[in-house]
Amino acid sequence: MVFLSFLFLSLPVFAQPSISLRQSTVPIMIVFPREGDSFAFTPNQFVLGSVSNPKGRFEINGSSVSVYKTGAFIAWLPVKAGTFTFHAALSVGSASYSYDRNIVIQSPPAPMPNRPVAIDAASVMPQSNEFLRAGDVLRVAFRGSPGGKAWFKIPHHSWVKMLEYDPSLGLYQGFYRVLEKDSLKPSSIELYLSGRKIYTKAKVSFIGDFERVALVTSRYPVMMKSLPDAGEMFTLLPGARVRVGKSIGPWTHIPLSQDQAGWVETRHLDLLPINSSPPSSETGSVIVKSSTPPSANESPKGARDARPPASTADGAKVVLVMSERVPFEMEESLDMTRLKVFVYYAHIHTNWIVYQDDSFVSQARIRQRAKDLVELTIHLRRGQHLWGYHASYEGNSLVIEMRRPPAVTATNSLQGRTIFLDPGHMPSAPGAIGGLGTEEMEVNLAIAKCVQKILEKDGAKVILSRQTDTEEVGLAERPKLAWENRADVFVSIHNNTLSPGENPFKSAHGFSIFYYLPQSLGLARALEKEYKKFLPLPDEGARYGNYLVLRMTEMPAILTESAYLSDPAQEADLLNPSFQNKIANAIVGGIRSFFNRLKPRPPLKNTAALAASDFHPKPKVKVASRRKRKKRKIHGKRRKLHARKS
Repeated sequence: MVFLSFLFLSLPVFAQPSISLRQSTVPIMIVFPREGDSFAFTPNQFVLGSVSNPKGRFEINGSSVSVYKTGAFIAWLPVKAGTFTFHAALSVGSASYSYDRNIVIQSPPAPMPNRPVAIDAASVMPQSNEFLRAGDVLRVAFRGSPGGKAWFKIPHHSWVKMLEYDPSLGLYQGFYRVLEKDSLKPSSIELYLSGRKIYTKAKVSFIGDFERVALVTSRYPVMMKSLPDAGEMFTLLPGARVRVGKSIGPWTHIPLSQDQAGWVETRHLDLLPINSSPPSSETGSVIVKSSTPPSANESPKGARDARPPASTADGAKVVLVMSERVPFEMEESLDMTRLKVFVYYAHIHTNWIVYQDDSFVSQARIRQRAKDLVELTIHLRRGQHLWGYHASYEGNSLVIEMRRPPAVTATNSLQGRTIFLDPGHMPSAPGAIGGLGTEEMEVNLAIAKCVQKILEKDGAKVILSRQTDTEEVGLAERPKLAWENRADVFVSIHNNTLSPGENPFKSAHGFSIFYYLPQSLGLARALEKEYKKFLPLPDEGARYGNYLVLRMTEMPAILTESAYLSDPAQEADLLNPSFQNKIANAIVGGIRSFFNRLKPRPPLKNTAALAASDFHPKPKVKVASRRKRKKRKIHGKRRKLHARKS
């Protein structure tokens, strides 16, 4: 293995922060793939790096590789299964240099041999310990010799037949639904295939029909997912009690209602004693009142670097009195005029809905939507729109703070606005890397500082999630800081790279803007429009992106991917102060355009006070008179026929 040394260079960026580049002092540097990386089977893989002399002849595995003028290169080369070596060779005059990078390409799936009968132990399911209750389904699967007879056996139970659902690969699976009478201590499952037997490494337990209860314990809200390691649903707030179902590895199943359930990481749950009462909350009064911004002299909780608090427009608070903390889910309408709150494990006992202030909210309605599910619908007044919302518990009461759009001036929509800029990544997760060794986190911060300078010149207040490339700021901390400082919008600044196994030459790559919630789509489209004006790169569009920093509901939030560090030409652009300013102007232009739509419109003219000259006389239209039609005379046979019909 060759150890690379790096020389730190400081490029002049004039009025901007300098970017520290890591550039190899050896003739050949490969930054991707890394030594020993393992990839699923693919016929090709890209190689990214740089050479010290871009004018030399450069090859990898005998194929000529084009080198950009900066020395960076990207190549798309065939690979083979097993341990594979990229052999790079550089010739400069009479001197020649070489460098090897070793990776592992996993073999493609293939059928197991018919004889002798075999079972692939690595494919056996379950692969993690499972704790199941009555009604839960146990799935057992494996890959083995095709065309066989497969069964599985749970201790103290009968054999269960398995079906071969993919004969081409020899894939078998079977199911068992746990009964109320079942009880099983942690045990392995016996697998059988045409005379071949093995046992699962994972243990399975049946814990009976009693229901367990857990308390959500975490510093931050806990994300509930539709399946382990699958898509996010909504968050659970600390202190809520939940019903607990089966567990699979580090995940626990949370049943919510008759048709709703999810999964939570077990480490966020504190299992309560067996005889604990199940969660059940009664709804009390609903109170609608005004919500005012924090005092200018008040320091926001958790503010970093003693930054002044950001102002926010007035809104409304809706307080739902409850008997205990339980899970809830929120859903805004696409036109942002209505907000629904679904409260689980809840029953209606609401007698009063009190309107202490109805200038923003027109009315609130509450109903028992289903067993253990209460629906609270909050309607805004006509002409009002939701800017963002925040939910929290105060005691056992659920408090929903709803923000109305900020008031902007007719001359400068950015004046007094609070913009939260999030330069993506940090030292422990530096993000993408370019062929020259450029780290994404450094470029992101440089662009953010450019954006900050322009915004502050226009009178906006700017808050950065981090000020240097040495700060460690967790993902969950970033949206929390934005809310505590009452930012009006949240912009996360990033740059892109290719995914492993993606052909860099198949299609053009450029910029993209991501959003998550409906309130953020307008901001994403506004930035996309400005990016088209300023950046000579392909438009990959405004996209839905399920990212943690975008799931915040308190304000419009977007994430930008301005260019690809994996593209040598775009990496060079990102290191250019002029290009950084283009990105900054595109971001600021999009934010400004988004706020411009909130500018007050000039009042309509009073037609009663208009001068007569303002009206155009209605032109006279001459309508032609309609002549009467003469009756046609009927003669001969036609007269007789006409008389007969009459």
